[in-house]
Amino acid sequence: MKLTVAVLTSLLVACSVTTANPILPSATTSTESSSLPAPNGNGIGLQGLDSLPAEVESLLEKYSKKRGKYSIQLELCKSIESQLTEQQRLVTLLEKEVGKLRTVLQSGDGDLRRGRNGKMEGLKADLENLYSKYSKIEKQEQDCDLDIIILENELNFLKVDLVKLVFGVPYNAKLLDEQFWEILAHSTVDAYLETCDGEQSSGCKKSSAQAPSDQQESQAPQPSPEASPETSSETSSPEASPESSSMGQTLSTIGTYNKI
Repeated sequence: MKLTVAVLTSLLVACSVTTANPILPSATTSTESSSLPAPNGNGIGLQGLDSLPAEVESLLEKYSKKRGKYSIQLELCKSIESQLTEQQRLVTLLEKEVGKLRTVLQSGDGDLRRGRNGKMEGLKADLENLYSKYSKIEKQEQDCDLDIIILENELNFLKVDLVKLVFGVPYNAKLLDEQFWEILAHSTVDAYLETCDGEQSSGCKKSSAQAPSDQQESQAPQPSPEASPETSSETSSPEASPESSSMGQTLSTIGTYNKI
């Protein structure tokens, strides 16, 4: 059943630039004891992530979306696997029933055989129907497994692109996961990923971008000096600082992306 998937897997792995696992490294990985080499001349280095260049944002957004699709695909494959297991159970039960009835029909007792030929034909038709359903679900499972392999390779390519951008080229394949973890652990990167919607098409929010509502409020006309005393007193009341209102939300989002 897995032969086709196994062959395609070997081909994809042979073409891939890395065999690293796309799942994020464990949160227990120590960044303090890291022995990562310093970035070479063509890498921006971890300090270059402080301002989060547009190219890094683009790769992070692609990785977040691809990661979301990967998670959904995993759940889909689990569901198909459960359906296949249940279908196999039904096939086995009906095969046993057909076997028992065949034994009766092959016996020499005419009374036992009488009226059972029609039942046998019905059971055979039901069994053929179950075989057909099983084959369809089996094909769905193979296709789903292949999609998982493709997504894993696409995630690996994105990881390599990020590592090369930060640490330069050529990169060390043995350090890929560790270097990728260093990137995700960066506070600016972590905060940016918290604004991403995973597989949703809306993507990530740029931290440096001002919300449209804020822009409209900042462009609102100021009250005229000739306004009435009531209007003047209403507009002169102190407003809450936008920095204080957003601080709690920012702190609540930092550090949670790596839990997936």
